[in-house]
Amino acid sequence: MFYTLNNCPKHAKPYIIQNGDTLYKIAEQNNTTVRSIIFMNPNINPKNLIPGTQICIPNGIPRPPCPNGNYYIVKPGDTLNMIARKNRISLQDLLRANESVNPYNLMPGQEICIPEQKIDCPYDEVYTVKENDTLTKILVKYNISANSLVEVNVGIEPENLKIGTKLCIPPSKSYKECPGNKSYIIQNGDDLVKIAEKFIVSTDDLLLYNPNMRPDDFKEKGLKVCIPLEEVPV
Repeated sequence: MFYTLNNCPKHAKPYIIQNGDTLYKIAEQNNTTVRSIIFMNPNINPKNLIPGTQICIPNGIPRPPCPNGNYYIVKPGDTLNMIARKNRISLQDLLRANESVNPYNLMPGQEICIPEQKIDCPYDEVYTVKENDTLTKILVKYNISANSLVEVNVGIEPENLKIGTKLCIPPSKSYKECPGNKSYIIQNGDDLVKIAEKFIVSTDDLLLYNPNMRPDDFKEKGLKVCIPLEEVPV
């Protein structure tokens, strides 16, 4: 079954998939990247390209060099100032890393360089977010609370940690019990994962809803845990 896109954005061009095509091959031929093609065609199945299908290809905008940094795909409505704030870097550093980019003509699907983040950390530990990291993994690794992590990393979005982000890791410290409208008293044998499964919530959400609690605190019998209100217990 074939489908046709009626129009492509002005900064993109139509392309008809041919026999033997792969996204990597199409990207190479059109001076773009696989990530940018997928961004412009969110319904495409990279593992099942159908010959005759029309897709949109970003016009060939060369990637800026990005040593030690990460690439970011521009989204509709983005500005360099917004991108700088999201990635906790200065606008000046972003502009220096993308000298060939026209800041007044950013195009969705375009890739720009997010330079290596500079971080001023008063503690000895700095952690760089890796692929497949979650908030829970990081908090468990260092046995700290979500609240203490956010306090020393102003501007981070703990629910949306980006690969390459550098985090200042504070020392582990005691928790403060949070008040909650819906609560659960920890029992023998409980831990963070078991409580999350019991109430059908993610461990990230449970930690964010109890920002002063460390992952190990969820094993402490008798402690009250706040449960997100939108979830229904088993």
